[in-house]
Amino acid sequence: MKRFRIWQVLLLALVLCSPPGYGEVGVDITDLGGGSTGSSFIVMGRGGGDGGTPWPWTVYRETGSLNPLNPRGDEYDDGPAAFAMHPDTGQPYVVWAYNDGYDYEIVLSHWDGSAWTKIDFLTRNLGIDDLDPAITIAEDGKVHVTWWRANGRGEIWLTESDAGHSGWSDAQRISSDLFSGSKPSTTTADQRLFISYQSEPFGLGLYGVMAMRRTEALEEASWERWLITTTSYQGPAGDGDLDIQIHERNDAVWIDWVSGDGVISYTVWDPVTGSWCRPISLNYTWDESEGEYLARERSRVSVRLAVFAQ
Repeated sequence: MKRFRIWQVLLLALVLCSPPGYGEVGVDITDLGGGSTGSSFIVMGRGGGDGGTPWPWTVYRETGSLNPLNPRGDEYDDGPAAFAMHPDTGQPYVVWAYNDGYDYEIVLSHWDGSAWTKIDFLTRNLGIDDLDPAITIAEDGKVHVTWWRANGRGEIWLTESDAGHSGWSDAQRISSDLFSGSKPSTTTADQRLFISYQSEPFGLGLYGVMAMRRTEALEEASWERWLITTTSYQGPAGDGDLDIQIHERNDAVWIDWVSGDGVISYTVWDPVTGSWCRPISLNYTWDESEGEYLARERSRVSVRLAVFAQ
């Protein structure tokens, strides 16, 4: 299989980054000359989980050579795409909330080197919206998909596929009865699954930054949970979304989120103590031509540099 020219797409993402909202994904097949072809892929929408980057890739580009996965997703009001790159093939696995006309279901497809696979429904229910999926693929090829179910209070759910992708585990609720959960983000480190998400822990107009870690091997179902901080901030768009993202690089794990107007905060996992460090905040600014969203994603690069400077 041809590997994706990641850095070219990354540079394109930095230039053309735009606010999330598109539910469409495409692959661009490029003639490299000499009878060979290569692939670069473009995601239109919010990147889920770590997605192979320290920030979500959000790109919108019209091109005649684009091989779309969900070309009418925005028209049908599908949720934005989230993706992860397979560590062995370099191919993208994409999940999104699919509007089936009754509610939203979580679906997945991946690029097999020449085409998108038939979408796989990871949820099937009636009258309950499954939203904002996140995906991560461990080094051994196991795929982990999380999302939240809007059933009144909000719950975090998980399903997984083994390295052979022979099927999916039964979906299970993994958030606690104590706190609600929404908008998850996920990654793996040291053969552990980490999840961050948003909560309204006390019903007092406060939003909580939450974290979970599977305590044993990835197959185990025992979890550690943390309420990292709470805030009354309504998020950059004023809709309560703090844009919480969890990342892993070179065995370092950290969570970042928007904690105020022009302020991004982060906490780093300490594997020695098995706890999260005290949150640190960085200011970011933007002008009218740049926009807040691009400035926010640029600030995540600053967070990444700060993590590795420690």
